[in-house]
Amino acid sequence: MSTGPTGGEHRQRALVTGATSGLGRAIARQLARDGFEVIVHGRDPGRGAQAVAEIEQAGGTAVFAAADISDAAGIQQLASAAGDVDVLVNNAGFSWFGATADLTPDTFDGLFASNVRAPYFLVAAIAPGWRPAAPAASSTSAAWLAGSGSLPGASTARRKARLNR
Repeated sequence: MSTGPTGGEHRQRALVTGATSGLGRAIARQLARDGFEVIVHGRDPGRGAQAVAEIEQAGGTAVFAAADISDAAGIQQLASAAGDVDVLVNNAGFSWFGATADLTPDTFDGLFASNVRAPYFLVAAIAPGWRPAAPAASSTSAAWLAGSGSLPGASTARRKARLNR
Protein backbone atom coordinates (compact mmCIF):
# COMPACT_ATOMS: atom_id res chain seq x y z
CA MET A 1 0.00 0.00 0.00
CA SER A 2 1.05 3.52 -0.57
CA THR A 3 0.04 6.76 1.05
CA GLY A 4 -2.77 8.56 -0.73
CA PRO A 5 -2.79 12.31 -1.51
CA THR A 6 -4.61 13.12 1.76
CA GLY A 7 -2.17 11.08 3.85
CA GLY A 8 -4.47 8.06 4.10
CA GLU A 9 -3.79 4.60 2.80
CA HIS A 10 -4.41 3.94 -0.88
CA ARG A 11 -4.40 0.34 -2.01
CA GLN A 12 -2.97 0.30 -5.50
CA ARG A 13 -5.20 -1.15 -8.19
CA ALA A 14 -4.12 -2.98 -11.32
CA LEU A 15 -6.14 -3.88 -14.40
CA VAL A 16 -4.83 -6.87 -16.33
CA THR A 17 -6.53 -7.59 -19.66
CA GLY A 18 -6.64 -11.19 -20.79
CA ALA A 19 -6.11 -12.31 -17.18
CA THR A 20 -8.24 -15.44 -17.23
CA SER A 21 -5.46 -17.65 -18.59
CA GLY A 22 -1.79 -17.90 -19.46
CA LEU A 23 0.57 -14.99 -18.97
CA GLY A 24 -2.20 -12.55 -17.99
CA ARG A 25 -3.34 -14.85 -15.19
CA ALA A 26 0.23 -15.22 -13.93
CA ILE A 27 0.71 -11.43 -14.00
CA ALA A 28 -2.56 -10.93 -12.09
CA ARG A 29 -1.48 -13.45 -9.43
CA GLN A 30 1.90 -11.75 -9.02
CA LEU A 31 0.38 -8.29 -8.74
CA ALA A 32 -1.99 -9.60 -6.05
CA ARG A 33 0.98 -11.12 -4.18
CA ASP A 34 2.64 -7.70 -4.40
CA GLY A 35 -0.38 -6.17 -2.63
CA PHE A 36 -2.39 -4.80 -5.53
CA GLU A 37 -6.14 -5.06 -5.78
CA VAL A 38 -6.41 -6.73 -9.19
CA ILE A 39 -9.12 -6.32 -11.78
CA VAL A 40 -9.09 -9.56 -13.76
CA HIS A 41 -10.37 -8.93 -17.29
CA GLY A 42 -11.61 -11.53 -19.73
CA ARG A 43 -14.62 -12.58 -21.76
CA ASP A 44 -15.47 -15.84 -19.96
CA PRO A 45 -17.13 -15.34 -16.55
CA GLY A 46 -16.39 -18.94 -15.50
CA ARG A 47 -12.65 -18.57 -16.10
CA GLY A 48 -12.79 -15.11 -14.54
CA ALA A 49 -14.35 -16.53 -11.37
CA GLN A 50 -11.65 -19.21 -11.23
CA ALA A 51 -8.86 -16.63 -11.57
CA VAL A 52 -10.40 -14.43 -8.84
CA ALA A 53 -10.88 -17.44 -6.52
CA GLU A 54 -7.25 -18.47 -7.08
CA ILE A 55 -6.03 -14.98 -6.13
CA GLU A 56 -8.30 -14.79 -3.09
CA GLN A 57 -7.27 -18.26 -1.87
CA ALA A 58 -3.68 -17.01 -1.90
CA GLY A 59 -4.69 -14.03 0.27
CA GLY A 60 -5.04 -11.43 -2.50
CA THR A 61 -7.89 -9.17 -3.56
CA ALA A 62 -9.43 -9.40 -7.02
CA VAL A 63 -12.60 -8.75 -8.97
CA PHE A 64 -13.62 -9.87 -12.44
CA ALA A 65 -14.64 -7.51 -15.25
CA ALA A 66 -16.05 -9.07 -18.42
CA ALA A 67 -15.71 -7.15 -21.68
CA ASP A 68 -15.07 -7.79 -25.35
CA ILE A 69 -12.41 -5.16 -26.02
CA SER A 70 -12.31 -5.84 -29.74
CA ASP A 71 -14.91 -3.09 -30.12
CA ALA A 72 -15.10 0.49 -28.84
CA ALA A 73 -18.12 -0.13 -26.62
CA GLY A 74 -16.34 -2.99 -24.85
CA ILE A 75 -13.27 -0.81 -24.23
CA GLN A 76 -15.42 1.93 -22.66
CA GLN A 77 -17.33 -0.69 -20.64
CA LEU A 78 -14.08 -2.06 -19.22
CA ALA A 79 -12.64 1.39 -18.50
CA SER A 80 -15.82 2.36 -16.65
CA ALA A 81 -15.88 -0.88 -14.67
CA ALA A 82 -12.21 -0.53 -13.73
CA GLY A 83 -12.40 3.09 -12.63
CA ASP A 84 -9.13 4.55 -11.42
CA VAL A 85 -6.19 2.16 -11.67
CA ASP A 86 -2.49 2.62 -10.97
CA VAL A 87 -1.26 -0.10 -13.31
CA LEU A 88 -2.65 -1.22 -16.65
CA VAL A 89 -1.31 -4.39 -18.24
CA ASN A 90 -2.54 -4.72 -21.83
CA ASN A 91 -2.15 -8.45 -22.21
CA ALA A 92 -5.32 -9.50 -24.09
CA GLY A 93 -4.96 -10.50 -27.69
CA PHE A 94 -4.82 -13.44 -30.03
CA SER A 95 -2.65 -14.88 -32.76
CA TRP A 96 -3.18 -16.35 -36.17
CA PHE A 97 -0.73 -18.70 -37.84
CA GLY A 98 -0.70 -19.63 -41.48
CA ALA A 99 0.27 -18.51 -44.93
CA THR A 100 -0.24 -14.82 -45.65
CA ALA A 101 -2.48 -15.69 -48.60
CA ASP A 102 -4.78 -17.63 -46.24
CA LEU A 103 -5.36 -14.73 -43.82
CA THR A 104 -8.89 -13.43 -44.40
CA PRO A 105 -9.71 -9.72 -44.09
CA ASP A 106 -12.10 -10.51 -41.20
CA THR A 107 -9.37 -12.34 -39.27
CA PHE A 108 -6.90 -9.51 -39.96
CA ASP A 109 -9.46 -6.95 -38.74
CA GLY A 110 -10.01 -9.03 -35.58
CA LEU A 111 -6.27 -9.25 -34.93
CA PHE A 112 -5.85 -5.51 -35.39
CA ALA A 113 -8.88 -4.67 -33.22
CA SER A 114 -7.75 -6.88 -30.34
CA ASN A 115 -3.99 -6.49 -30.50
CA VAL A 116 -3.52 -2.87 -31.62
CA ARG A 117 -6.66 -0.78 -31.34
CA ALA A 118 -7.84 -2.11 -27.94
CA PRO A 119 -4.61 -1.39 -26.01
CA TYR A 120 -4.31 2.04 -27.61
CA PHE A 121 -7.83 3.16 -26.74
CA LEU A 122 -7.82 1.49 -23.32
CA VAL A 123 -4.78 3.58 -22.38
CA ALA A 124 -6.61 6.65 -23.75
CA ALA A 125 -9.63 5.85 -21.56
CA ILE A 126 -7.70 4.97 -18.38
CA ALA A 127 -4.75 7.39 -18.35
CA PRO A 128 -6.75 10.59 -17.70
CA GLY A 129 -7.72 9.12 -14.30
CA TRP A 130 -4.12 8.65 -13.21
CA ARG A 131 -3.35 10.94 -10.29
CA PRO A 132 -0.56 13.41 -11.13
CA ALA A 133 1.15 12.93 -7.75
CA ALA A 134 1.07 9.13 -7.84
CA PRO A 135 3.15 6.87 -10.06
CA ALA A 136 1.19 5.01 -12.70
CA ALA A 137 2.22 2.44 -15.25
CA SER A 138 0.99 0.92 -18.46
CA SER A 139 2.51 -2.11 -20.08
CA THR A 140 1.94 -3.40 -23.58
CA SER A 141 3.83 -5.74 -25.82
CA ALA A 142 4.97 -2.66 -27.75
CA ALA A 143 6.62 -1.34 -24.59
CA TRP A 144 8.53 -4.60 -24.27
CA LEU A 145 9.58 -4.41 -27.90
CA ALA A 146 10.78 -0.83 -27.41
CA GLY A 147 13.00 -1.99 -24.56
CA SER A 148 14.43 -4.73 -26.74
CA GLY A 149 15.13 -2.39 -29.64
CA SER A 150 12.83 -4.45 -31.86
CA LEU A 151 10.41 -1.71 -32.81
CA PRO A 152 10.47 -0.49 -36.40
CA GLY A 153 12.83 2.43 -36.55
CA ALA A 154 14.90 1.35 -33.54
CA SER A 155 17.80 0.21 -35.70
CA THR A 156 17.56 3.44 -37.73
CA ALA A 157 17.80 5.49 -34.52
CA ARG A 158 20.87 3.49 -33.42
CA ARG A 159 22.53 4.03 -36.83
CA LYS A 160 21.88 7.78 -36.67
CA ALA A 161 23.27 7.94 -33.13
CA ARG A 162 26.47 6.20 -34.27
CA LEU A 163 26.83 8.57 -37.23
CA ASN A 164 26.38 11.64 -35.00
CA ARG A 165 29.19 10.69 -32.57
